[in-house]
Amino acid sequence: MSSMPITQRAAVLEQHGKPLVIVKDRPIPEAIPGSIVIKVLATPLSRYARTAFEGTIPAPLLDPPFVPCPRTLGYVHKVGSGTTSFKEGDLVHVEPVVVARDDPNVFIMQGHVKGPPGDKTDRLAKEEFRDGALQQYQRVPLENAYFIDEKLIRELGIDLINLVSISTFSPAAGAIFESANLKVCDTIIIGPSGGSFGGSAVELALAVGANVVALGRNGELLQAMKQSLKSSRLSTVLMTGDVDADAAAILAATPGGGGADVYNDWSPGGVAVAPFLPSAIRALKSGGRIVVSGGAYGVLEVPYISMVFNRLSIEGSFMCNRESMTRLIRMIESGQLDISTEGGTKVRRYGLDEIDMAIAITEETTRWRSHTVVTPNQVD
Repeated sequence: MSSMPITQRAAVLEQHGKPLVIVKDRPIPEAIPGSIVIKVLATPLSRYARTAFEGTIPAPLLDPPFVPCPRTLGYVHKVGSGTTSFKEGDLVHVEPVVVARDDPNVFIMQGHVKGPPGDKTDRLAKEEFRDGALQQYQRVPLENAYFIDEKLIRELGIDLINLVSISTFSPAAGAIFESANLKVCDTIIIGPSGGSFGGSAVELALAVGANVVALGRNGELLQAMKQSLKSSRLSTVLMTGDVDADAAAILAATPGGGGADVYNDWSPGGVAVAPFLPSAIRALKSGGRIVVSGGAYGVLEVPYISMVFNRLSIEGSFMCNRESMTRLIRMIESGQLDISTEGGTKVRRYGLDEIDMAIAITEETTRWRSHTVVTPNQVD
């Protein structure tokens, strides 16, 4: 009988702005109480991976050295004490937000960023759950893991690697299921819709029976979305930058020209403002809701008197809760959300030694239904 390995290979960010270093003899983490150790099948790279590793994104990044990449798809390798729902060999998705068990206001994103500044956050960021998924084995909090029924996925004919799609659906689930509280026949405006998260929000909104107006600046991407999703409840608007004209076009795209119940904004990281908000807000009904869930780093400006007269509300959305996450996975297991290759999901995969190549292309290739992943246990 072969002995269990005690060391592994990992990509370590030793300094922001420097290439990742492949370490070949990093110890495999122990499954401490309240944790499980995952054998990493794949970790998706975000579109802004390069700038994150350079340390230039406007966010409180973890202090090097650490293993980056916050999201994980893999198999349970070892379970710690206190674990009752998982066993070795279970297929799981791991959410990246690690919340202090004694203070829900303190959190980090594993292998990525810190939460609210302070001594408590700094302490959590230095402890046992700081490292991300660019390693063969990763220790994660028990409560961050979600069981996936591998048998059901295989019966649907879905390549397991396509389950990295969950990583883009989970922030969208927080916006659509929770903050927007979207119902059947509601109308929601979503923009920009061509990125990984905005596009996933469009899919979820359609799946719950809502009418969707998807906004974007790329006509080809909008047309491809319409052709792929084939829903009579989906309309698209090509944004021009003319606030008045865009507002009129959005309003006209809502059912009967009657306006929308929700605007969900996914302005990407790296931009200072929410460019579609001034037009979209004018297409909301009285009592409408604005849900901001993107990464714009500037100040959010809203028309004060319009907010008052139209009784509009605004709410931020970050990730999703356990109920929404479980609901999302059940939707995938039942085929209600199609993440198959035939349905349009594309996954480019790279081994750990190819990490520089993966980082170089992800900014151009990662968008709605298009993923770039690293597979740390891939054998070349």
